[in-house]
Amino acid sequence: MIYRDNNKKQDLVLIPGWATDYTIFGENFLTTFAQEYNFIFLEIKDLEQPFLVIDEIQDFLNNKRPWLLKRLPSKKANLLGWSMGATLAADYARKFGANKLFLYGIRRQYPKHEIRMIKRLLNKSIPNYLNQFYKLAAADELTKSYSHKFSLNFLMNGLEYLEKTEFKCDFLNKIKILKITNALDDKIATFKDFPDIPNTNRVTKFFINDAGHFCGIRK
Repeated sequence: MIYRDNNKKQDLVLIPGWATDYTIFGENFLTTFAQEYNFIFLEIKDLEQPFLVIDEIQDFLNNKRPWLLKRLPSKKANLLGWSMGATLAADYARKFGANKLFLYGIRRQYPKHEIRMIKRLLNKSIPNYLNQFYKLAAADELTKSYSHKFSLNFLMNGLEYLEKTEFKCDFLNKIKILKITNALDDKIATFKDFPDIPNTNRVTKFFINDAGHFCGIRK
């Protein structure tokens, strides 16, 4: 994991989605959060085994942050997740609790038949399928930087996690604040696939236009 010290008292764990890495979060997007948080970015090696990610995050927060931060009182984590990263953030909150969750591009569940189709296409050609994926996500330009970056094993492990995981809101009593941003023109996490999230004073939902699956995180 990569730690970026913004000279703040709170940390924010940033979890990217499937077939991306931490560089997906644009600097302009991060500027707003930098006013309040230091950043903990997950690298590709941190996401090799998605089912183990939340325990690795907890271990880092408890034992591996820069030593100065260990003098601060223990606090619940703040997490920002996009796409698959949003589901991982919710899984973390369910197990460990959290202070604030910022979730982008969430989807209730990825159907098994859809995952099986993606696996078949990846086995034929990783670059060809990822080109289609980035285009569907309204980010054709990612093809050059990402289409040859990920191993088949890395991508398949992410799909296994998505296939077996459903976004559920049974963690709301373990967090203080949940902010969700989804795009109305998202072709991957479509509006009809949006989870059933109750309206409470802990939850704020934003539905934005012309942002695609990336919901503005790349700016």
